[in-house]
Amino acid sequence: MLREFRVRDFALADDLAVSLGGGLNVITGETGSGKSVLVNAISLLLGRKPEQNVVRAGCARALIEGVFEWRPPEELAGELEAAGIDTGEDGELIISREIADSGRSTARINSRAVPAALLRRVGERLADIHGQYQHQSLLRKSDHTEFLDLLAGEKHLSLAQKYTEKRKSLRALLAEKRYLEARRQQRDDERDLLRFRVQEIEAAIQCEEEFLELESDARRLEHSAELSAGAEEAAELVCRSGEDTSALNRLALAISALDPLEGIEPRLDEARSRLLEADALLEDAARALRSIASESESDPDRLREMQDRIIEIRDLLKKNRCDSVAALIDFKNKSLDTLKELDLKDMLCGELDEKIEKEKTELLELAARLTASRTKEAARLGKQMKEGLEALGMKGADFRASFRASEGEDGLPGPRGSECAEFIFSGNPGEPARPLAEVASGGELSRVMLAFKSLLKSDDPVSVLVFDEIDAGIGGVTANVIGSRLAALGRHRQVVAITHLPQIAAFADTHVTVAKEQQGGRTLIRTGVAVGDDRLREICRMLGDAGVRNASVKLARQLIDDASRAREAS
Repeated sequence: MLREFRVRDFALADDLAVSLGGGLNVITGETGSGKSVLVNAISLLLGRKPEQNVVRAGCARALIEGVFEWRPPEELAGELEAAGIDTGEDGELIISREIADSGRSTARINSRAVPAALLRRVGERLADIHGQYQHQSLLRKSDHTEFLDLLAGEKHLSLAQKYTEKRKSLRALLAEKRYLEARRQQRDDERDLLRFRVQEIEAAIQCEEEFLELESDARRLEHSAELSAGAEEAAELVCRSGEDTSALNRLALAISALDPLEGIEPRLDEARSRLLEADALLEDAARALRSIASESESDPDRLREMQDRIIEIRDLLKKNRCDSVAALIDFKNKSLDTLKELDLKDMLCGELDEKIEKEKTELLELAARLTASRTKEAARLGKQMKEGLEALGMKGADFRASFRASEGEDGLPGPRGSECAEFIFSGNPGEPARPLAEVASGGELSRVMLAFKSLLKSDDPVSVLVFDEIDAGIGGVTANVIGSRLAALGRHRQVVAITHLPQIAAFADTHVTVAKEQQGGRTLIRTGVAVGDDRLREICRMLGDAGVRNASVKLARQLIDDASRAREAS
């Protein structure tokens, strides 16, 4: 709700503070007293573009501030948060517009400067002004389908929600398929490259141990001549032969010298035992040396083959940015895993086609059910609106919902279904119904919206309703009906009504009066909240009695009492 607003140096207002309450607020005053200034100020708070020459003469700028109690819907809450605006736990929103005499204006929400577009989006969700102003949802075709759905009840809304979720799910699948299809060539190129590199690695090496063995064998072949010569020379020095200088021959002589002394001196026996061990070890070494000397033959062709393989493997390490053969084998294994993933994505495209076709079928079924439900609801709405408008003094008026096909850019039915609703209206019998914004006057729009909002009640997404010119061209019984409808609507939403009729003013929960006064040679607007005798005097004035005669006071009290009883009865 709009709790209060302040107007400073705007039109004829120097410094006004207006407090509003819940339920029905009425604003009354003589013709030309400045009631429109207040409505204009509220409209500017909701994002309307300022007109020329709205700054009070002699002032540099005008300031309008409003304090709203409101919790924004989820999509707007995220947008406000992204703009750095904290709505707080109490849901308080302070909106201000500063308008320079040059016509430029600055908008702020909770002290944070915001672009006009964001202010308008907030204003559209926050309040409706019905009358001569264009800030009203009934004139926005984009809202008509939503209104029709809200009126259709829980079963229809559940169907609409299922449709929305199904369309969202299908669009996600289509987006995934587009993503996969767009990267098909990229996947093919990546697959070819990975397969080539895997084949290169597998042809060159299977495991790290194979490479270590290859390097070892290559080193042996490279030094085969030195190995053979060294082993041969060592074998001659060690092996038993006719030369007494060989290690084994001299060791045998040493053992023979100690044999006769065995068992006499333990230490000598221990030394002899170690010589026997050395003899066995040297014998093994001699056999190994003779084997190496006989096996170490030069093989240049095999050596070149090994060296080529080593170079090839090292080139693969560099090419694949690997610092070891183990890393190269790991790269190959990961490449094989990636190839499986790429193949899986190609398979997924085929599976997606099946899912997409199934989801499309289900979406079209939901869209058809939604169309049938909306068609039925449109007929019911037309009948209810005709009855409501007749009660508000618009006998013979016609209000209907027409439909046009709706299709998204993706070829699917539109975001809300296969059709969009548009309200059409004729205020006079015999006149063709046309789009509401093209044919309805300000007073007619106010009554159309009152009838419509009375149907919406608590389902209305807008929390503040302002009605201007709603009493244009009516009186008597119709005025009582309008007052009763406004009061009933005030049980679900804050309602602000500008009126000249005492029958409507009598239903007010809060009664604001507007008047002009002369001060310092200038005309100023003054406002106040009328209660008690002040309210009686204002209603008497509206009855045409400036002197407040007893009959007028009695009638004013009667109007208030009748309004109170009507509210209790409803």
